[in-house]
Order: sequence, then C-alpha cells, then structure tokens
Amino acid sequence: MPAPLLATPPGQLICLDHGHVDELQALLAANVAYYLLATGAPATEGEALREMDSRPPDTMPYEAVWKLGWRGEDGRLLGFAQVIAGLLAPLVWHIGFFLVRPDCQHQGVGRAFHSALLDWMRAQGARWIRLGVIVGNARGEDFWQRCGYREARRRENVTMGRLKHTIRTLVLLPEGDSLAEYLRQVPRDHPGSD
Repeated sequence: MPAPLLATPPGQLICLDHGHVDELQALLAANVAYYLLATGAPATEGEALREMDSRPPDTMPYEAVWKLGWRGEDGRLLGFAQVIAGLLAPLVWHIGFFLVRPDCQHQGVGRAFHSALLDWMRAQGARWIRLGVIVGNARGEDFWQRCGYREARRRENVTMGRLKHTIRTLVLLPEGDSLAEYLRQVPRDHPGSD
C-alpha cells in the first residue's frame, strides 16, 4: 500500500489509481442524493472508471490532475476529490469534484478532508483554489461558504447528465489577496465572460 500523501487524524489523504476503482465505485454509488441532484440519475456502473480517467477539456490548460481519497482510521474510503494543478493559470488549483460518504456527513469528515487537501495543495504551491458548486445544492453551497470560499461568477445552463444547472465558481483567496487580483490571473472567471 502506498504511503499517504498526508496523514492527519482522523484520516489519511491518499492518491487513488485504477486499483481503487471498485472502492471508489462503492463510494460514488452510495451518494444517490447527490447524483440525483446533479445529473438526474444515480451513479452508473463504471462511474468510478470514468472519474479516474477524466481530464479537463482541451480548451482549459492545466499542469496535472490528481484523484485523491480520504481514508478513515477504520480503513474505509470516506471521501473522493479530483484536484487539478495550474488550471487556467499558474498557481490556480481546482477542486473538480469533492464527495464524502453520506453516512459520514455532519460528522466533521468533510472538514477534515478539505483541511488536509488544502494543506497538501498549498505545500505543492497552490495560491488560489477554485471550484464550482451547483446553485440549489444547499449543503454544498453552505459547506464551501463556511470553508471561506467567495463567489467569482455564475455560469448558466451547464449540462450535467440529464440536467442543466447554474454553477457558482467559488475561490478561496490567500490572506491579503483580493478577488480582483485573482481575476487578473483568471479572466475566464470574470462575471459575464464566456
């Protein structure tokens, strides 16, 4: 078993690969409510393999993609995140997907996972961290706001599975930075840009 990227009780941040597909599939399939909200259908068979192989579109430059897991002290995979380094600009890292087992929500698991993720990304050189959250995903919107993320813009009519959504692009700024400084680096995230 590979060494964790970061071990911080109550869990370990680990790098996932194709050897973790079955474990990841179980985690994704358990999140029925999220998939119904996001795509209009439960996670399909093969969803984990698609997640492991997914990359940003060719129109979005990036440096590297990691598939990361949060393993609990009991050995179970409790969370999954896709992290993209250098997305759209140097020092901009993106959390492309972040999910925690439903039976672990409201127990601090998401906060611990996110905290470890932040520590690891910053140690790798991340300055700004961005992500998207579906408008109407009250749990997600509330979670990211409590973690200190600020809205940069909204994108309308984003297709996810069978559904179209408005997506809020959120950014976590380093202390002392302004949203204007971030937007100079990532013009795509200006409100009203294409």
